[in-house]
Amino acid sequence: MKLGIIMDFFNQSEEFFSNLDKQLEKDSKDYKQIVKKAGFPPVDIVPAELIFKMADFKEKHGVKATVKQFPYVLAEYYNEETLDYLVSKWKRYSWIGKRIPIIE
Repeated sequence: MKLGIIMDFFNQSEEFFSNLDKQLEKDSKDYKQIVKKAGFPPVDIVPAELIFKMADFKEKHGVKATVKQFPYVLAEYYNEETLDYLVSKWKRYSWIGKRIPIIE
């Protein structure tokens, strides 16, 4: 009896984690799409919470509204020190040169 309960738990857990993995993959793709459409370079410090928040926002409000909101979310989410770090990394990308004054 106990073995059956344990096996059911593992089967359900496996399904849960499989579904979670699919959702994470979808949310990550959505986040990358938002970043790209907003004209921002890649960010190497992206907490899962921010990815989920932006993916949820996109689902509720659409891509256009999410892209418009994205810079404000970044400004709210990251502290000044982290933003300074990100801007210093972004300065390495030649294609973002014209946007640096806006970001700073």
